[in-house]
Amino acid sequence: MDMSAATTIRAPIETVYRYVTDPANDVNWRTGVTESGWVTDPPMTLGSEGYVQAGTRLGTWRVTAIEPGANVDWDLKAGPFAGTGGYRFEDTDTGTRFTLVATVEPKGLYRLLGPLFGRLGRKRNQADVERLKTVLEDSTTSLSPGGGTGNVISARRVIGSKRGSRRVDRSPSAGLPAAVEGAALLIWHTLVTPFIGRRRRRWGTIGTEATDPLPGDDLVPAPKWSYTLGVTVDAPPEVVWPWIAQVGQGRGGFYTYQMLENLVGCRITNTTEILPEHQHPLVGDDIHLHWDAPPVKVELVDPPNALVLLGAPTETDTDGMWGISTWQFIVTPYLDGRSRLLTRGRYDHGPDRKSRLLFGRFPLEVISFVMSRRMMIEMKRLAEHPRSGT
Repeated sequence: MDMSAATTIRAPIETVYRYVTDPANDVNWRTGVTESGWVTDPPMTLGSEGYVQAGTRLGTWRVTAIEPGANVDWDLKAGPFAGTGGYRFEDTDTGTRFTLVATVEPKGLYRLLGPLFGRLGRKRNQADVERLKTVLEDSTTSLSPGGGTGNVISARRVIGSKRGSRRVDRSPSAGLPAAVEGAALLIWHTLVTPFIGRRRRRWGTIGTEATDPLPGDDLVPAPKWSYTLGVTVDAPPEVVWPWIAQVGQGRGGFYTYQMLENLVGCRITNTTEILPEHQHPLVGDDIHLHWDAPPVKVELVDPPNALVLLGAPTETDTDGMWGISTWQFIVTPYLDGRSRLLTRGRYDHGPDRKSRLLFGRFPLEVISFVMSRRMMIEMKRLAEHPRSGT
């Protein structure tokens, strides 16, 4: 499966070649990479080996062919994907034509996703080479052959201290492996809904949390279906709240499978930073889930314990379609300075087919569970490691 991507970079071949053949720079331009480096000693030569980590997934590679300044080829030796890859460098009138070559054979469950996997991979790799272009062009004020070392050092400074720590301020839910994981979970949960659907709607809850009254329940007093999900966070509510306060498209995002969200046109960027400009939601504010869809409204704000959003995008529909829903974020103190983070959704709708499709349990419950579970896990991670976001 070919996932190659290319772009033209306004920089000499020497600069581009030196930068991309240092695997420690992968964190600066490769989506989802949290750590990378050498297994053998640098520089890159025939037989060189290195590693790359994306979230919890570790892959290793070995150089199988190399012509400095022209091409590099490698085999992926481990990880969820087997295949080959490489770089191509071509001198042009406007700089360097750079191609990221990627031919991948998915393993196991990933193989079942076929065209979706290929489309996501090509989109991710194209975004990566465009990010590389930005990093090198923005850091280079004078592009002349042979100026490589200074330009590379300058390019690394664009990322600041992230380069030294070999970490990048990018959510592990943003990369291709995470998107494939999300797609696989959507398929799996669709298939097993008849067997685990009821239990899934109270995932992570403790005791009576799934049925306890929560702020915002009165907005949909008699839901046709609902869910309550829970997770324990090793941080007090005051530390969890900023990640809740900034949720939304065009704000902090939703901390979930970013590539899947953007595949349906949401235009989401999930941040790993607290955004001061989005820390004070007010009752009546619009929160967008999709850039081109009706927003939900903020109905209740009680920092640091509750944010309740109300969705009724069909209330003025001329066809008589009707539906209403809540999305409730609740944070309460727990044992030893920790917190319980709950999310609840309550849905009511009209009897017509269109209302049931948009607000009914299937397939919305499957999608809500997979995406909300990932969101809560990421919120937990961010709140427990507030300084680094990792």
